[in-house]
Amino acid sequence: MSAPFGERGIPLSKRRYSLRVKSIFVLVLAAVLSAGLYYVLDRVGDWMLDRYFLESDYIQKATDRTAAQLQDYIKKNQLTTADGTMLDAWNRKHLLVYYMIYRNGQPLYDSFYTDLGDEAADSYDSSLAYLDGSNQYTFEFADGTATVYIEGFFEFQFYDMANYIELGISAVFFVLVFLIFLQKKIKYVRILEDEIRILESGGMDMQITVKGRDELAELAYGLDQMRLSLNENMQEKEELLEANRSLVTGMAHDLRTPLTTLLLYTELLEKGRYKNEEEMKKYLEKAADKAVQIKRMSDQLFERFYISGKKPEPLEAMRSVEYVLKDELSDFVMFLESQKYQVDCRLTWPEVKIAVVTDYMGRILDNISSNLCKYADAKEPIEISVKWKEALARGWASPGEKCQGILEFSIRNRIRQEIVRMESTHVGIRNIEQMMRRMNGNSRVENDGEHYRISLRFPAEKEGN
Repeated sequence: MSAPFGERGIPLSKRRYSLRVKSIFVLVLAAVLSAGLYYVLDRVGDWMLDRYFLESDYIQKATDRTAAQLQDYIKKNQLTTADGTMLDAWNRKHLLVYYMIYRNGQPLYDSFYTDLGDEAADSYDSSLAYLDGSNQYTFEFADGTATVYIEGFFEFQFYDMANYIELGISAVFFVLVFLIFLQKKIKYVRILEDEIRILESGGMDMQITVKGRDELAELAYGLDQMRLSLNENMQEKEELLEANRSLVTGMAHDLRTPLTTLLLYTELLEKGRYKNEEEMKKYLEKAADKAVQIKRMSDQLFERFYISGKKPEPLEAMRSVEYVLKDELSDFVMFLESQKYQVDCRLTWPEVKIAVVTDYMGRILDNISSNLCKYADAKEPIEISVKWKEALARGWASPGEKCQGILEFSIRNRIRQEIVRMESTHVGIRNIEQMMRRMNGNSRVENDGEHYRISLRFPAEKEGN
């Protein structure tokens, strides 16, 4: 059996790629590509946001708005610089804002610390000198004015938003990569489904599409091989039925003539419609000839059905052509000579080997000898020849069979001109053809109206190989 096909007409290697392994590979590839895409988007997004915040006054405006909101909150609630609990409550609602309240260089409140002890206050004394005036505001408290330093981290929300968007795009890309792989497989499965429906409807000529090197490709290849086998079996069955119909029809037609003649002679004999005893014997002889003819035709028909219905015999081992044919041919020649025929059988056996079924060879030669006795002209010798041809038509031998050439065994005779055509269905020849096919050979008949030749051709190899 040939290997499966990767594409139409291209054989697959013996190693196949598992669909599971391929899926894992696609998942890993999608993950790597998605991570790479996320890295690029993150870099580009950060660069764009950094540039925007560096070149715009968005942070300063947001800080000013926040300062105004805090001043309103302080005035509305009449807070003092010591009302840490209320200031903490506002701070919890504005997590992106850091602010510090101080008066006369002394820190009074820090949004990071709700309780400023002496040690914390000392640490803030040195840091106050570094505060710039851009983010310092003078607020009115219930206990007097105080300076408030506000630092807003408003850009962080945009970086977080950009990060979520980048993660979402990367995740969608990951899913799309895997879906593209799945879509190809789903599309392939749908193609197979459509083609199987066509096969179910009787379209056995529809070739199954075979793609890839995974389990689906093997399944498709198996379906295509099953289609070919079923189609071949159906064609063989149809050809066999047609051949049998043709054979039965032809045989019935051919049997009708001798049967009618036989009935005519028996009726003449039964009713005594003959002039004398000599004419009676003549009628009896003709009736006997017709009976023999009918028996011969029925025997050939029986043999055909016997060969067709019987399981093919296995070929024997390849042996020398002289060893295979010499004894059978000796009996064949001896029989013909006993029937008063001359046989020209000067043979030179080629040093080649053939494989046959001995039972088939005996039947074939019996059929040929029977035909010779009916049709051959005894005035001219029957010629028997054996030829070896190294030139070989491609596809002659069956797969795996050694074959280097053709051995042709031929029998030629002159046709007796006064014979009456007794058989139009050529059942014996068809039997020979069928048995030759079962031995991986074939037969060929040549008839020019004057001479008749039948050639048996076997695949052969040289001795010593």
